[in-house]
Amino acid sequence: MLRKSVGPVRNYSSIYAKVVAKRVEIKHDFHKIIKWVPPDYVKPWHPIRSCDLRPLQKTDPNWLKLEFRPFSDIIDKLPEEHRKLFTVEYGHRKDGVDVIMEDTLSQVKCHLFDTTSLPYKIARSTIRIRSLQDQFINHEMTLRSGGHRITCKELIEKRKKWLRRLRKADYKCFEWILDVLGIIFKPDYKNVFVQRRASINVLVHMLCNEIRDKKMKEYKNLLEYEKIPFLEMKLTTLNKIKEDESSINIPCSVDEDIAATKKMLDNLKKGSDAITIHPVAESSRLITS
Repeated sequence: MLRKSVGPVRNYSSIYAKVVAKRVEIKHDFHKIIKWVPPDYVKPWHPIRSCDLRPLQKTDPNWLKLEFRPFSDIIDKLPEEHRKLFTVEYGHRKDGVDVIMEDTLSQVKCHLFDTTSLPYKIARSTIRIRSLQDQFINHEMTLRSGGHRITCKELIEKRKKWLRRLRKADYKCFEWILDVLGIIFKPDYKNVFVQRRASINVLVHMLCNEIRDKKMKEYKNLLEYEKIPFLEMKLTTLNKIKEDESSINIPCSVDEDIAATKKMLDNLKKGSDAITIHPVAESSRLITS
């Protein structure tokens, strides 16, 4: 078999030229003016993130333990050394938290045997959240426990769910429970990733708005300053009109205008003493890239 003749190999690279984009560096001075600092990470259990305005109430050492409250009349008759054995001072931390829990729940219960209403659940979870937060802040060993951190995070999410339901069902009760417990309710929002470039764009817009407002204020002061020669000329003209009218025995018709012009001129002169006037041409220029 005869081989087919192969034509000349074409250099397609010469036909289809490769387009190479040159990387152009834009030089600007924004990095000297604006410094972006990433926000600090707030832990999920922190009161700022859980929207708790008040910490856990401090326990009083003289409080009786919860199980001995029905016998308070008998215990109060005992000597002080014996009575202290039934108080929170000689008990565990949980005994004081239980007393705070019972006092708080008694304020929000719908009836004596209420254990299922939304205000009851919200108040109970709030005391538990603040108890865990108090342990995290004051005891570093508790913070190392992953189970406690997860429990606190789950309680915060459940409380937010119950607050959302109560807001839809009874808005007056919702406002009242927020006031009693000292909570802020923040509706759900979309997760926005904090990025350096987007944050710098916002800061640049803020800087441009600030420079624009400064220039507008300077220009306004300049226009106010230019009113002074005009008002002085106007006052001179009005005084001349007054002299002409008095020379021909005509009642003066410009007394009110003269008084108003003098008052306006005095106010402008007082204001111009306190304001530094900068011509527009000498004002700071916008920083452009």
